[in-house]
Amino acid sequence: MLTEELVKKRLEEVNAQYEQALRQLAGLNNTIINLQKYASHLISVGDFSARPQRLSNEAWRKRASEMIKELIKVDKKNYPTFNSVLVPIYIQLRNVYGVVLDQLRKDFRYNNDTLRYPSAFEAISDDDMIRSIFDSLLIGLFPDDYFKDEVLDYIERSENGEEVVLADTPEEIILKVIAPLAIKRNDESYGYIETFELVCAHMQCSWGNLQTRYMNKNNVKEPPSKAAIITSNANVLRKFKKTVCVLLEDDEDL
Repeated sequence: MLTEELVKKRLEEVNAQYEQALRQLAGLNNTIINLQKYASHLISVGDFSARPQRLSNEAWRKRASEMIKELIKVDKKNYPTFNSVLVPIYIQLRNVYGVVLDQLRKDFRYNNDTLRYPSAFEAISDDDMIRSIFDSLLIGLFPDDYFKDEVLDYIERSENGEEVVLADTPEEIILKVIAPLAIKRNDESYGYIETFELVCAHMQCSWGNLQTRYMNKNNVKEPPSKAAIITSNANVLRKFKKTVCVLLEDDEDL
């Protein structure tokens, strides 16, 4: 005969399973709603380059990992390893924001119906609010000068009427930007000119129009070099740098 305690225990188990199912259904419903909005946006505007509103857990971890590896390159003295970056972030999450990472790991197990314990990093990727805080803390670990772009700063200050002397010539600036790509391509041409032309070809710019605009703006009769055009125009310079990054990641175009 069932005892009162046993009945109570079974009812608690059923209620717990019911609540878990509700949470999972709510999460699934939110995902479906976001996907519907995303699909509607793609169909209405025809912009198939747009990304979903929320990064998947895996995509977020990949993006965060790339930034952590970048920090290790930039400040290897203070952050020599992947874990050495995570430690101060986890401490701030706990001490400043009151995040209990072990509880977060337990919640991950419960919400995803798994017996295994995830790492704190994986558990963070499952919580939108906490991973947003993580992003902010990670960016805060970078040196202030990491985010400065001397060339863009020069251009913006010049456009504001300030007289600014730039130490590097356009060619020297271009050389610094393309050097990693040129080295990867084993480019032995003078001034990495072969790599430079490769990047320019992939930029899909109307160089003739850019030359005319440059000449009119600067009141000159001689057509400028592509290097001069790139370093005198903030938008073109951004595109140049972005193209170099894309080519660095895409071995097929090398």
